[in-house]
Amino acid sequence: MKTKLPSFKLGCFWLWPNCFNLRGVPDCYLADISVQYADLAFIGPEGSGKTTLALELSKNTSRPYISTRKILENLRDNDPGPFGDEVRKMFNDKVYLAGETLLKILVERFSKDDLANGFILDGGFRTVEETRDFRKMLKLAGRDYPVDIRYLKIPKEISYERLIDGAKARKRNDDTPEALEKRLSNFYLQLEERQAIIKSEEGWRIIEIDATPTPEK
Repeated sequence: MKTKLPSFKLGCFWLWPNCFNLRGVPDCYLADISVQYADLAFIGPEGSGKTTLALELSKNTSRPYISTRKILENLRDNDPGPFGDEVRKMFNDKVYLAGETLLKILVERFSKDDLANGFILDGGFRTVEETRDFRKMLKLAGRDYPVDIRYLKIPKEISYERLIDGAKARKRNDDTPEALEKRLSNFYLQLEERQAIIKSEEGWRIIEIDATPTPEK
């Protein structure tokens, strides 16, 4: 199914994204993206389509794609120092990184010149501490712009279908029922409190979207 993004203004340029495949997601996923929101983030449980949407939107707007997981994976694989050690332990223990350490890592990445005009974030806001510290991180990085967050909502069974059970499931090595259940539990932990923090931040907004449509629909 072809979905066409609405045009929107970024800085002083009008961007007219091309049509592309978005796993059947409707226009409303990306509607009302405004010039006042230089930073756009997608959050949601695994299988909701965050990465697909973030990558496609980045490609069609030239705003850099950012993934907290990719940043940490790069440190795990390439950093022999203290940050790398902490991240490797995090992956081995299957836990979240300490908030203070994550803040330092993100400040370093978000202060890079390529993010001066905004970004497309895949994930983030995973814990109360991380959500509270996100604005602090943006300020320290010199990137305290308004943030537009799209929460992609799907039932738990859809996550299992898209990642493990379905005919077109992702079936990554760590996509076991036990591992997925733990990751989903982590996502939903204190979710309402995290949403409340986002809503309380001046200049931020969060929009909930039903992300259950499939390509056939």
